[in-house]
Amino acid sequence: MDASIIPISDFQLALSILLVAIAGAVSAALRLGLLKSLLWGTVRTFVQLTLIGYVLNYVFALDSLMVVLVLVLLMCFIAARAAVGRSTSVPPAPRCWRLPHWWPAPSWWARWSPS
Repeated sequence: MDASIIPISDFQLALSILLVAIAGAVSAALRLGLLKSLLWGTVRTFVQLTLIGYVLNYVFALDSLMVVLVLVLLMCFIAARAAVGRSTSVPPAPRCWRLPHWWPAPSWWARWSPS
């Protein structure tokens, strides 16, 4: 087997599902109202990690530094955008990071760009 692949046994997968089930049981017992979001988050995480695993496997198989760097920058951009979108107390970006007022910004820029 390839040394870069870490196999996950059926037991380990079942154990992770058991931990989520325990958290769900505690949420239901304490009537926290988190069961639906916990289940949805578990399914979403499984799908996202599976898909990104296939994408990263393909990208690293290309063995191209430029493709890897572009992917890392894209992932950092998406993560930063998600983090800023969730925060209510992020100060505006410094003026040097903003587009000049005369620059033709794309339509999506106005949704997340500090003005």
